[in-house]
Amino acid sequence: MAEGEDALRPRRARIAIVGATAVAAVLRLASITEQDLSHFDEGVYAIAAMGIRYPGQEFFAPPLFPNLLRLVAAVAGPSDWALYVFSALLGVLTVPLVAAFTWRCFGPSAAAAAAWLAAVSGWHIAFSRAVLTDVLYANLFQLSLLAAIELLKCGPCAVRKRWGITVLLALSLAGATYTKYHFPVLVLGITLGSMCVLVVRRGERTLLVRQFWFVVAASVVGLLAYLPWLFHVNATVGYSALVAHHHGYFEGVAGWASNARDYVGFSAAFATHTEAITAGAVVIGLRLLGLMPAAPLALVAAVAAAIGGAQWLTGDMLYPMCALLFLGWASARWPVARVMLAVTLLLLILITPCYRPYARLFLPAVQLAWPVVGAMLSELPRDGRPLVGVILMAAAGLWLLRTEIALPSCPGDGLPASHDGVEQAVRRLVKSGEVIHVYARPCIVFYAMQHTRVVLEGNPANLVRAFQQGSPVLFDVALTLDNPRGARSLSELIEQQPRFSRVSYCPAKVTLLDDYRALSTRRGRSWPYRLVTVRKEPKR
Repeated sequence: MAEGEDALRPRRARIAIVGATAVAAVLRLASITEQDLSHFDEGVYAIAAMGIRYPGQEFFAPPLFPNLLRLVAAVAGPSDWALYVFSALLGVLTVPLVAAFTWRCFGPSAAAAAAWLAAVSGWHIAFSRAVLTDVLYANLFQLSLLAAIELLKCGPCAVRKRWGITVLLALSLAGATYTKYHFPVLVLGITLGSMCVLVVRRGERTLLVRQFWFVVAASVVGLLAYLPWLFHVNATVGYSALVAHHHGYFEGVAGWASNARDYVGFSAAFATHTEAITAGAVVIGLRLLGLMPAAPLALVAAVAAAIGGAQWLTGDMLYPMCALLFLGWASARWPVARVMLAVTLLLLILITPCYRPYARLFLPAVQLAWPVVGAMLSELPRDGRPLVGVILMAAAGLWLLRTEIALPSCPGDGLPASHDGVEQAVRRLVKSGEVIHVYARPCIVFYAMQHTRVVLEGNPANLVRAFQQGSPVLFDVALTLDNPRGARSLSELIEQQPRFSRVSYCPAKVTLLDDYRALSTRRGRSWPYRLVTVRKEPKR
């Protein structure tokens, strides 16, 4: 590449990153106000944003994300659209964060490629358009890892810079601990990665040891900041109960293979033709903009076709696999950034399938893989056969694991959550201003609170008692899947042949793939998203 062209590369990369951010905003914000809350956790956070305590809300997430939503609701009102816009903006911010991470670790060309991969990611778009903690957590995860890498690379840097990075690492770690209960994976990844850097880069060990202790100090401060929340949980629901609750989702090594297949299936379910085309076009765009070595166009086209086709078949799960293969193939000297990324990605890939298949848990792995894949594409060698081999090997491995995710079709009377369906379903079933006893998912409770005075029931048997006393009751059939005793109580209530109304709603795709109650539909059970109101016939 000519010297003038090399000087223009950072400017062109910045333009490409700005374009990617603009596209990300369009994809995440388009028609966002027409969506409805349908995920269980979304409803808990929305209720918390209204300043109302949901029973046992500590089980669902630490307080950072719900309190941010409460701040949004204080400004815009307790409406779901404001919460969606806030979540979408967090998703848009991911693109410049990924670009900054990649630029610091791999250079401007890789940053441009990674920014576009993030912008069009079907997986990331889906979670950016949901009121869930995961996009914020993945951003804090990446920011923490970047700070740790910068601290280890700092060397004989200015004291002010070293302390500034240490404070940033402590704050981002503290933010992660207050966002999601999976923060130990982040701390473990940073600690193990830093220790591996000490082992691999022996010639710099004296300098790196000092920097390592700064990483440890920042990690300790971040964990100490978590103590007030730990004491609060212990005084309310009990921290041992919270640990037992989350441990119930952990299936361990025995469930690893089947859960891994489900994760690959989730990835393929999120993939789109547009995303696959764009992923391939990124490679050609880098070549045309002069952001990669002057490889032959035929080779560039072959790589573009390989990555586009593989992405279409396997979805975004392609990127963590490609990243690991590329790091092992191309890292002879093992720079600090590549060691940290390799260790953290490997840790995420090994641990995540030990949990029940929740699509959200692999979001940090996908987000950390984009910088490595961006570097892989921007460093396209003249002989691209090894690179094409990496892509095809990753795709073949994922294809062997892949399982089909058969999403159920919406019932004929169903109202889709993507078009105000849940709120309309609630409006159909309740009379404005009345007092109604509710046993339902939190998203239903949130919308019921907009139109009625709600008495929240935790025990389905109380619904029978309320009905016998003449109160209207609203219940959600989805909750009977994991409450057989409650199902019998509700069946008895229906068998009394009172006046009742029934309506179905169709949850968003992210709910079907990420809510374990919704997964029961994928495993052959009947559609659970039905609401029923029961009213006692008035005496004549």
